[in-house]
Amino acid sequence: GLWMVTNHYFIVQWWRPFFLANVEKVQKVVVWVRIPRLPIELYNSRFLHRVGGILGSIFKINKLTSIQS
Repeated sequence: GLWMVTNHYFIVQWWRPFFLANVEKVQKVVVWVRIPRLPIELYNSRFLHRVGGILGSIFKINKLTSIQS
C-alpha cells in the first residue's frame, strides 16, 4: 500500500530476502490525483481518462466522486 507520513510517501511491499533499501528503486507507484476547482463540465469519464493517460496508466476513476463533486 501507499500512505503519506509527514508529507512523505510511505511504501509497503512484500518481504523478500536480501532486500537493500538504499539500493532498490521503486518502479511503480499508485497515486490518487485530485483536481480542485475543476469545472463541472469536465467531470466525465472521457476527460478524466485523457488526463489520467497523460500521467500514466489509469488504475481506477472514482465515478461517485466525479458525479457528486
